[in-house]
Amino acid sequence: MQLFATRKIRNVPGCIIAGRKDKFYDNIEKLCRLFAHHRIQYELYVDEQEGHMFPRQFHKLLMEAIHFIKIKG
Repeated sequence: MQLFATRKIRNVPGCIIAGRKDKFYDNIEKLCRLFAHHRIQYELYVDEQEGHMFPRQFHKLLMEAIHFIKIKG
């Protein structure tokens, strides 16, 4: 990822909300490893029952994500 290689991202926390049954979940895990490698603060919220859809408790997870970004950013 060119953006990470040039270090244009600094001190930008992020959150990922994903379903464990999403067919792209492997890519989400790769992205999280990339974030960790480049010391980008992130939080991963996983709904064990969902696929590539908004989880039923999306509003709650969104509020948690916003809180994480506020305290880390």
